[in-house]
Amino acid sequence: MAHGVSFPEAVPVTAGVPPVVDTAPSIGELEVTALTLSLRNDLSQAIEIMKKAVALEEQLAPPSGPPALIKPTHELFGEILLRGGKPAEALEQFNKALLRQPNRARSLLGAARAAMAKGDPQTARAFTQSSPNSGSKLIKDLAELREAQDFVKQAKN
Repeated sequence: MAHGVSFPEAVPVTAGVPPVVDTAPSIGELEVTALTLSLRNDLSQAIEIMKKAVALEEQLAPPSGPPALIKPTHELFGEILLRGGKPAEALEQFNKALLRQPNRARSLLGAARAAMAKGDPQTARAFTQSSPNSGSKLIKDLAELREAQDFVKQAKN
C-alpha cells in the first residue's frame, strides 16, 4: 500500500480469457494488458480487452479536471486501432475521448492522425486547429502536434 491507496493484484493474461475487474485502478491494468497485446500484434485480443476498459471508464463520471487515469481509455483504444490499421474505428474512439475531455491535446492529435490515415486532410486540419490553446507555446512545442501539422501541410501539396 503506497500513500494510503491500495491497488488490486496484477491481472494475469491468460490466452483467450480477458481479465475480470471491478475497480477503477483495474482500468489501468486492462489498458497495460491491451497495449502489450497490441505490441505483440494480437490486435483482436487487445480490442476485446479495450472494450472492457472503455465500458468500465464509461461507468465513471467524466473528470472535471485532468483525467484520473494516466491514459483515457478511448484515447488509448484509438491509438491501438490506428496502429492496427483501423483509422475509421480509431477516429470514432478519439471523438468519444474528446466528448469526455474536450480539447485534450493527445486526443486531438490522435484524431488528426486517424483522419489523415483514412485520407481526410480537411478533418485532420480541423483537429489540429480546434484547440482553444492551439496557439500556446505548450501546444506548439508538442513534437507530435508538429508531426500532425506536417502531415496536413503535405496533404495540401
